[in-house]
Formats: sequence, structure tokens, C-alpha cells
Amino acid sequence: MIEPLKPILNLYKDKNKIFQNYLPEETLKKIKDHIYFDSDENELYLDDNIIFVSKDNGLFYKKGKIISINENKITIKYNSYNISINSDHYYIFIKNKINNKNDRKFYKELLNQLS
Repeated sequence: MIEPLKPILNLYKDKNKIFQNYLPEETLKKIKDHIYFDSDENELYLDDNIIFVSKDNGLFYKKGKIISINENKITIKYNSYNISINSDHYYIFIKNKINNKNDRKFYKELLNQLS
């Protein structure tokens, strides 16, 4: 798989700024209010709203709510379907929003207790 942004992303710490400069305009509209998910710095949790952007061409792929995480396969609720996506082929953008509906803190604490 060709990943044209990989060399640039390896150079800079602020990856969100890189994406703002290099992704197509239609993709930028879709990922507005989302931040790049870096597995070295953050973790994904059930119920997180995420967007997948192709590493090949930078185009928007799918958007949904996480219902399952299994190694590099993430299953999301997309419309009325469940779709499993190989996260190695996509950049992941996560909606950084905490409200009463989102139990992100609950899932984080649960994961800490189980570890």
C-alpha cells in the first residue's frame, strides 16, 4: 500500500496541521470537529464516533460509532449496518466531544480496572 503522507507525518508532531494542509477539501469538510487518532498517544473506546480516511488517496471512507475493537479490526455502526474495517489501511479521526450520552470516561475506567 502506498501511503504518500507517511514521510511527512513522521517529521512533525502536530499531525492535525499536516492533514489540514494536505487532505482534499471534501475530506476536510467531513473531518471537521474531529482530531487525528494516534495510537501511541490515545486509545479508542466503544461508543467513540470515528471517521476513516484512506491512507492511499486521503479521501473520506466511512463514519460511524465503534461497537467492537479487535486488534487492527474496528467494527462500526454505519447507518443500520455493522462494518468491520482494517484500521491499518486508514487514518482514523475521532470526535473529541464529551457529553452525557457519551460514556467515554466509563469505558476508560472499565478498561483500567480490567487491565
